[in-house]
Amino acid sequence: MKTPKIKKRKRKLSKQETEQQHTSEKAIEIFKPSRIILPLLIGLGVVFFLIYQNFDTESLNRIEWRFTTLTGIIAAVLLTCIRHASYVWRLRILSDKHLSWYRSFQVMSLWEFSSAITPSMVGGTVAALFLLTKEKMTFAKTTALIFATIFLDSFFFLGTTISLWLYYGNYLISPKFVPGSNLSIFDVGGWIYPFLIAFSLMISYSSFIAYGLFVNPAPIKFLFDKITKLPFLNRWNKNANEFGDELITASIEIKKKGLSFWLKGFIATAISWSARFLVVVFLVNAFVGVDDFLLLYGRQLSLFLILFLTPTPGGSGVADFAFKDFYMDFIGDAGLGALIGGLWRLITYYPYLVLGIMVLPTWIARVFRKDDKEKSIDNGKASASGASS
Repeated sequence: MKTPKIKKRKRKLSKQETEQQHTSEKAIEIFKPSRIILPLLIGLGVVFFLIYQNFDTESLNRIEWRFTTLTGIIAAVLLTCIRHASYVWRLRILSDKHLSWYRSFQVMSLWEFSSAITPSMVGGTVAALFLLTKEKMTFAKTTALIFATIFLDSFFFLGTTISLWLYYGNYLISPKFVPGSNLSIFDVGGWIYPFLIAFSLMISYSSFIAYGLFVNPAPIKFLFDKITKLPFLNRWNKNANEFGDELITASIEIKKKGLSFWLKGFIATAISWSARFLVVVFLVNAFVGVDDFLLLYGRQLSLFLILFLTPTPGGSGVADFAFKDFYMDFIGDAGLGALIGGLWRLITYYPYLVLGIMVLPTWIARVFRKDDKEKSIDNGKASASGASS
Protein backbone atom coordinates (compact mmCIF):
# COMPACT_ATOMS: atom_id res chain seq x y z
CA MET A 1 0.00 0.00 0.00
CA LYS A 2 1.44 3.34 -1.10
CA THR A 3 1.74 6.07 1.44
CA PRO A 4 -0.25 9.06 0.21
CA LYS A 5 1.87 12.07 -0.64
CA ILE A 6 1.26 15.08 1.51
CA LYS A 7 0.84 18.09 -0.69
CA LYS A 8 2.13 21.20 1.01
CA ARG A 9 0.16 24.29 0.15
CA LYS A 10 1.83 27.62 0.43
CA ARG A 11 -0.54 29.63 2.58
CA LYS A 12 -1.11 33.19 1.50
CA LEU A 13 0.12 35.56 4.20
CA SER A 14 -2.36 37.98 5.73
CA LYS A 15 -1.72 41.71 5.59
CA GLN A 16 -0.62 41.77 9.25
CA GLU A 17 1.71 38.78 8.74
CA THR A 18 3.25 40.46 5.68
CA GLU A 19 3.87 43.63 7.72
CA GLN A 20 5.42 41.58 10.54
CA GLN A 21 7.68 39.75 8.06
CA HIS A 22 8.78 43.08 6.58
CA THR A 23 9.41 44.41 10.10
CA SER A 24 11.47 41.32 10.96
CA GLU A 25 13.73 41.86 7.95
CA LYS A 26 14.36 45.50 8.90
CA ALA A 27 14.90 44.63 12.57
CA ILE A 28 17.43 41.89 11.81
CA GLU A 29 19.39 44.52 9.87
CA ILE A 30 19.26 46.87 12.88
CA PHE A 31 20.59 44.26 15.31
CA LYS A 32 23.82 43.61 13.43
CA PRO A 33 26.61 43.95 16.04
CA SER A 34 28.71 45.87 13.50
CA ARG A 35 26.29 48.80 13.81
CA ILE A 36 27.80 49.77 17.17
CA ILE A 37 31.06 50.77 15.48
CA LEU A 38 29.72 54.03 13.98
CA PRO A 39 28.20 55.51 17.20
CA LEU A 40 31.32 54.50 19.12
CA LEU A 41 33.64 56.18 16.62
CA ILE A 42 31.53 59.35 16.40
CA GLY A 43 30.84 59.67 20.12
CA LEU A 44 34.30 58.88 21.43
CA GLY A 45 35.92 60.88 18.62
CA VAL A 46 33.97 64.03 19.54
CA VAL A 47 34.60 63.57 23.28
CA PHE A 48 38.36 63.23 22.79
CA PHE A 49 38.36 66.19 20.38
CA LEU A 50 36.51 68.42 22.86
CA ILE A 51 38.76 67.38 25.74
CA TYR A 52 41.89 67.92 23.61
CA GLN A 53 40.64 71.32 22.41
CA ASN A 54 39.34 72.69 25.72
CA PHE A 55 40.86 70.77 28.61
CA ASP A 56 44.04 71.91 30.31
CA THR A 57 45.79 71.49 33.63
CA GLU A 58 43.94 74.51 35.04
CA SER A 59 40.61 72.78 34.35
CA LEU A 60 41.89 69.71 36.16
CA ASN A 61 43.11 71.78 39.11
CA ARG A 62 39.69 73.42 39.46
CA ILE A 63 38.11 70.06 40.27
CA GLU A 64 37.69 69.62 44.02
CA TRP A 65 37.79 65.89 44.66
CA ARG A 66 35.48 65.71 47.65
CA PHE A 67 33.23 63.05 49.13
CA THR A 68 30.27 64.70 47.37
CA THR A 69 32.07 64.28 44.01
CA LEU A 70 32.31 60.51 44.44
CA THR A 71 28.76 60.17 45.78
CA GLY A 72 27.44 62.29 42.88
CA ILE A 73 29.04 59.97 40.32
CA ILE A 74 27.75 56.88 42.15
CA ALA A 75 24.27 58.43 42.32
CA ALA A 76 24.38 59.07 38.54
CA VAL A 77 25.21 55.39 37.91
CA LEU A 78 22.40 54.26 40.24
CA LEU A 79 19.95 56.58 38.49
CA THR A 80 20.77 54.92 35.16
CA CYS A 81 20.00 51.55 36.77
CA ILE A 82 16.71 52.95 38.15
CA ARG A 83 15.86 54.28 34.70
CA HIS A 84 16.29 50.84 33.15
CA ALA A 85 14.47 49.04 35.97
CA SER A 86 11.52 51.44 35.55
CA TYR A 87 11.43 50.77 31.82
CA VAL A 88 11.37 47.03 32.52
CA TRP A 89 8.54 47.49 35.03
CA ARG A 90 6.57 49.59 32.54
CA LEU A 91 7.00 46.99 29.80
CA ARG A 92 5.63 44.31 32.11
CA ILE A 93 2.65 46.56 32.97
CA LEU A 94 1.87 47.47 29.35
CA SER A 95 2.15 43.83 28.24
CA ASP A 96 -0.49 42.89 30.85
CA LYS A 97 2.17 40.63 32.42
CA HIS A 98 2.45 38.60 29.20
CA LEU A 99 6.19 39.11 29.59
CA SER A 100 7.93 37.79 32.70
CA TRP A 101 10.42 39.99 34.53
CA TYR A 102 13.33 38.21 32.81
CA ARG A 103 11.80 38.51 29.33
CA SER A 104 10.87 42.15 30.00
CA PHE A 105 14.49 42.83 30.95
CA GLN A 106 15.78 41.21 27.77
CA VAL A 107 13.31 42.96 25.47
CA MET A 108 13.86 46.36 27.10
CA SER A 109 17.64 45.98 26.93
CA LEU A 110 17.46 45.24 23.20
CA TRP A 111 14.88 48.00 22.66
CA GLU A 112 17.26 50.53 24.24
CA PHE A 113 20.18 49.00 22.35
CA SER A 114 18.37 49.51 19.03
CA SER A 115 17.62 53.14 20.01
CA ALA A 116 21.31 53.66 20.75
CA ILE A 117 22.46 52.44 17.32
CA THR A 118 19.80 54.13 15.17
CA PRO A 119 19.06 57.84 14.58
CA SER A 120 17.04 59.37 17.41
CA MET A 121 14.01 60.11 15.23
CA VAL A 122 13.87 56.48 14.09
CA GLY A 123 14.29 55.18 17.62
CA GLY A 124 13.61 51.56 18.44
CA THR A 125 10.03 51.24 17.14
CA VAL A 126 10.83 48.82 14.30
CA ALA A 127 13.00 46.74 16.61
CA ALA A 128 10.28 46.78 19.29
CA LEU A 129 7.71 45.37 16.83
CA PHE A 130 10.12 42.59 15.96
CA LEU A 131 11.04 41.83 19.58
CA LEU A 132 7.44 41.69 20.84
CA THR A 133 6.30 39.60 17.87
CA LYS A 134 9.01 37.08 18.66
CA GLU A 135 7.75 37.01 22.25
CA LYS A 136 4.45 35.65 20.85
CA MET A 137 2.41 38.75 21.55
CA THR A 138 -0.52 39.24 19.20
CA PHE A 139 -0.33 41.97 16.58
CA ALA A 140 -3.08 43.93 18.37
CA LYS A 141 -1.34 43.79 21.77
CA THR A 142 2.04 44.60 20.23
CA THR A 143 0.84 47.72 18.43
CA ALA A 144 -1.20 48.78 21.48
CA LEU A 145 1.87 48.46 23.72
CA ILE A 146 4.08 50.50 21.38
CA PHE A 147 1.53 53.27 20.90
CA ALA A 148 0.82 53.35 24.65
CA THR A 149 4.57 53.76 25.23
CA ILE A 150 4.75 56.64 22.74
CA PHE A 151 1.71 58.31 24.32
CA LEU A 152 3.00 58.01 27.91
CA ASP A 153 6.49 59.24 26.96
CA SER A 154 5.07 62.21 25.05
CA PHE A 155 2.53 63.05 27.76
CA PHE A 156 5.18 63.18 30.50
CA PHE A 157 7.89 64.79 28.39
CA LEU A 158 5.78 67.52 26.78
CA GLY A 159 3.82 68.19 29.97
CA THR A 160 7.04 68.70 31.94
CA THR A 161 8.72 70.76 29.20
CA ILE A 162 5.75 73.12 28.77
CA SER A 163 5.37 73.56 32.55
CA LEU A 164 9.05 74.46 33.02
CA TRP A 165 9.05 76.65 29.91
CA LEU A 166 6.17 78.65 31.35
CA TYR A 167 8.04 78.96 34.66
CA TYR A 168 11.52 79.85 33.35
CA GLY A 169 10.67 81.35 29.98
CA ASN A 170 13.27 81.03 27.22
CA TYR A 171 16.02 80.69 29.85
CA LEU A 172 15.01 77.03 29.88
CA ILE A 173 16.23 76.72 26.28
CA SER A 174 19.49 78.67 26.38
CA PRO A 175 21.80 80.41 28.89
CA LYS A 176 21.71 83.45 26.58
CA PHE A 177 18.17 84.26 27.76
CA VAL A 178 19.24 85.41 31.22
CA PRO A 179 16.43 86.71 33.47
CA GLY A 180 15.63 90.30 32.57
CA SER A 181 16.90 89.92 28.99
CA ASN A 182 14.86 91.58 26.26
CA LEU A 183 15.99 89.12 23.59
CA SER A 184 13.24 87.44 21.60
CA ILE A 185 13.46 83.74 20.83
CA PHE A 186 14.54 84.56 17.26
CA ASP A 187 17.35 86.92 18.30
CA VAL A 188 19.57 84.02 19.37
CA GLY A 189 20.81 81.50 16.83
CA GLY A 190 22.49 78.21 17.55
CA TRP A 191 20.29 75.50 19.01
CA ILE A 192 17.07 77.54 19.17
CA TYR A 193 15.81 76.63 15.71
CA PRO A 194 16.34 72.86 16.06
CA PHE A 195 14.58 73.08 19.43
CA LEU A 196 11.53 74.86 17.97
CA ILE A 197 11.33 72.47 15.00
CA ALA A 198 11.61 69.39 17.25
CA PHE A 199 9.06 70.76 19.72
CA SER A 200 6.56 71.49 16.95
CA LEU A 201 7.03 68.05 15.40
CA MET A 202 6.70 66.24 18.72
CA ILE A 203 3.58 68.10 19.85
CA SER A 204 1.92 67.58 16.42
CA TYR A 205 2.84 63.89 16.29
CA SER A 206 1.72 63.30 19.88
CA SER A 207 -1.60 65.07 19.28
CA PHE A 208 -2.30 62.88 16.24
CA ILE A 209 -1.54 59.72 18.22
CA ALA A 210 -3.63 60.79 21.23
CA TYR A 211 -6.62 61.62 19.01
CA GLY A 212 -6.22 58.38 17.07
CA LEU A 213 -5.92 56.19 20.16
CA PHE A 214 -8.70 57.68 22.28
CA VAL A 215 -11.10 59.34 19.83
CA ASN A 216 -11.11 58.13 16.24
CA PRO A 217 -8.13 56.74 14.28
CA ALA A 218 -9.88 56.65 10.88
CA PRO A 219 -9.49 60.40 10.08
CA ILE A 220 -5.79 60.20 11.02
CA LYS A 221 -5.24 57.35 8.57
CA PHE A 222 -7.19 59.22 5.88
CA LEU A 223 -5.18 62.41 6.44
CA PHE A 224 -1.80 60.63 6.37
CA ASP A 225 -2.81 58.75 3.23
CA LYS A 226 -3.81 61.96 1.40
CA ILE A 227 -0.70 63.88 2.49
CA THR A 228 1.67 61.12 1.37
CA LYS A 229 0.00 60.94 -2.04
CA LEU A 230 1.57 64.30 -2.87
CA PRO A 231 4.30 63.84 -5.53
CA PHE A 232 7.25 64.64 -3.25
CA LEU A 233 5.90 62.45 -0.38
CA ASN A 234 4.62 59.51 -2.43
CA ARG A 235 7.48 57.22 -1.43
CA TRP A 236 6.13 57.19 2.16
CA ASN A 237 2.52 56.39 1.25
CA LYS A 238 2.86 52.68 2.00
CA ASN A 239 4.44 53.38 5.40
CA ALA A 240 1.74 55.94 6.19
CA ASN A 241 -1.01 53.43 5.44
CA GLU A 242 0.72 50.78 7.58
CA PHE A 243 0.93 53.34 10.39
CA GLY A 244 -2.80 54.09 10.01
CA ASP A 245 -3.73 50.39 10.14
CA GLU A 246 -1.57 49.89 13.24
CA LEU A 247 -3.14 52.93 14.91
CA ILE A 248 -6.66 51.56 14.28
CA THR A 249 -5.68 48.15 15.70
CA ALA A 250 -4.03 49.76 18.74
CA SER A 251 -7.02 52.04 19.36
CA ILE A 252 -9.40 49.08 19.60
CA GLU A 253 -7.11 47.32 22.07
CA ILE A 254 -6.25 50.41 24.16
CA LYS A 255 -9.86 51.43 24.72
CA LYS A 256 -10.27 48.22 26.74
CA LYS A 257 -7.67 49.36 29.29
CA GLY A 258 -8.75 50.60 32.71
CA LEU A 259 -7.51 53.43 34.92
CA SER A 260 -5.08 51.18 36.81
CA PHE A 261 -3.27 50.33 33.56
CA TRP A 262 -2.65 54.00 32.75
CA LEU A 263 -1.85 55.05 36.32
CA LYS A 264 0.82 52.38 36.79
CA GLY A 265 2.18 53.02 33.30
CA PHE A 266 2.45 56.76 33.97
CA ILE A 267 4.20 56.26 37.34
CA ALA A 268 6.78 53.97 35.72
CA THR A 269 7.22 56.49 32.89
CA ALA A 270 7.69 59.42 35.30
CA ILE A 271 10.30 57.51 37.32
CA SER A 272 12.27 56.40 34.26
CA TRP A 273 12.35 59.84 32.58
CA SER A 274 13.12 61.64 35.85
CA ALA A 275 15.99 59.25 36.58
CA ARG A 276 17.28 59.79 33.06
CA PHE A 277 17.42 63.58 33.37
CA LEU A 278 18.62 63.68 36.98
CA VAL A 279 21.90 62.04 35.95
CA VAL A 280 23.22 65.37 34.61
CA VAL A 281 21.98 67.20 37.72
CA PHE A 282 23.97 64.90 40.01
CA LEU A 283 27.07 64.94 37.79
CA VAL A 284 27.26 68.73 37.48
CA ASN A 285 26.54 69.12 41.20
CA ALA A 286 29.29 66.60 41.97
CA PHE A 287 31.95 68.73 40.26
CA VAL A 288 30.87 72.36 40.58
CA GLY A 289 27.73 72.53 42.74
CA VAL A 290 24.28 73.64 41.55
CA ASP A 291 22.01 76.41 42.84
CA ASP A 292 18.96 75.74 40.66
CA PHE A 293 18.44 71.99 40.29
CA LEU A 294 15.09 72.39 38.52
CA LEU A 295 16.53 74.62 35.78
CA LEU A 296 19.38 72.16 35.18
CA TYR A 297 16.83 69.36 34.96
CA GLY A 298 14.82 71.43 32.47
CA ARG A 299 17.84 72.06 30.26
CA GLN A 300 18.06 68.29 29.80
CA LEU A 301 14.55 68.37 28.35
CA SER A 302 15.62 71.05 25.86
CA LEU A 303 18.73 69.10 24.87
CA PHE A 304 16.76 65.89 24.44
CA LEU A 305 14.34 67.61 22.06
CA ILE A 306 17.25 68.68 19.84
CA LEU A 307 18.69 65.14 19.89
CA PHE A 308 15.30 63.98 18.60
CA LEU A 309 16.25 65.50 15.21
CA THR A 310 19.83 64.24 14.97
CA PRO A 311 20.70 61.90 12.08
CA THR A 312 23.53 60.18 13.97
CA PRO A 313 22.97 56.93 15.92
CA GLY A 314 21.73 57.75 19.43
CA GLY A 315 22.61 61.42 18.92
CA SER A 316 26.34 60.56 18.93
CA GLY A 317 28.54 63.60 18.42
CA VAL A 318 25.69 66.13 18.54
CA ALA A 319 24.95 65.35 22.20
CA ASP A 320 28.62 65.80 23.09
CA PHE A 321 28.94 69.11 21.22
CA ALA A 322 25.67 70.51 22.60
CA PHE A 323 26.33 69.55 26.22
CA LYS A 324 28.74 72.36 27.07
CA ASP A 325 26.54 74.97 25.33
CA PHE A 326 23.51 74.04 27.41
CA TYR A 327 25.34 73.90 30.74
CA MET A 328 28.10 76.50 30.37
CA ASP A 329 26.37 78.90 32.78
CA PHE A 330 26.39 76.13 35.40
CA ILE A 331 29.88 74.71 34.76
CA GLY A 332 31.73 77.87 33.71
CA ASP A 333 34.65 76.04 32.07
CA ALA A 334 34.66 74.53 28.57
CA GLY A 335 37.32 71.95 29.44
CA LEU A 336 35.48 70.77 32.54
CA GLY A 337 32.24 70.82 30.54
CA ALA A 338 33.78 68.46 27.97
CA LEU A 339 34.92 66.12 30.76
CA ILE A 340 31.51 66.06 32.50
CA GLY A 341 29.79 65.63 29.12
CA GLY A 342 31.99 62.64 28.32
CA LEU A 343 31.23 61.14 31.74
CA TRP A 344 27.50 61.71 31.17
CA ARG A 345 27.59 59.76 27.89
CA LEU A 346 29.76 57.09 29.48
CA ILE A 347 27.13 56.49 32.17
CA THR A 348 23.91 56.91 30.16
CA TYR A 349 24.69 55.83 26.59
CA TYR A 350 27.58 53.41 26.19
CA PRO A 351 26.32 50.86 28.77
CA TYR A 352 23.36 50.14 26.46
CA LEU A 353 25.75 49.21 23.65
CA VAL A 354 27.48 46.73 25.94
CA LEU A 355 24.21 45.45 27.45
CA GLY A 356 22.68 44.92 24.01
CA ILE A 357 25.65 42.88 22.78
CA MET A 358 25.53 40.77 25.97
CA VAL A 359 21.76 40.13 25.90
CA LEU A 360 21.29 39.62 22.13
CA PRO A 361 22.81 36.09 21.83
CA THR A 362 20.83 34.80 24.83
CA TRP A 363 17.57 36.29 23.54
CA ILE A 364 18.13 34.89 20.02
CA ALA A 365 18.88 31.43 21.42
CA ARG A 366 15.69 31.51 23.52
CA VAL A 367 13.15 32.81 21.00
CA PHE A 368 14.44 30.99 17.94
CA ARG A 369 14.78 27.70 19.83
CA LYS A 370 11.13 28.12 20.81
CA ASP A 371 10.21 28.83 17.18
CA ASP A 372 12.03 25.71 15.96
CA LYS A 373 10.33 23.58 18.61
CA GLU A 374 6.88 24.86 17.66
CA LYS A 375 7.58 24.29 13.94
CA SER A 376 8.62 20.68 14.55
CA ILE A 377 5.44 20.10 16.59
CA ASP A 378 3.34 21.60 13.79
CA ASN A 379 5.14 19.49 11.17
CA GLY A 380 4.56 16.38 13.26
CA LYS A 381 0.85 17.12 13.50
CA ALA A 382 0.67 17.76 9.76
CA SER A 383 2.44 14.45 9.00
CA ALA A 384 0.13 12.53 11.36
CA SER A 385 -2.92 14.18 9.81
CA GLY A 386 -1.73 13.34 6.27
CA ALA A 387 -0.99 9.71 7.14
CA SER A 388 -4.39 9.19 8.75
CA SER A 389 -6.14 10.55 5.66
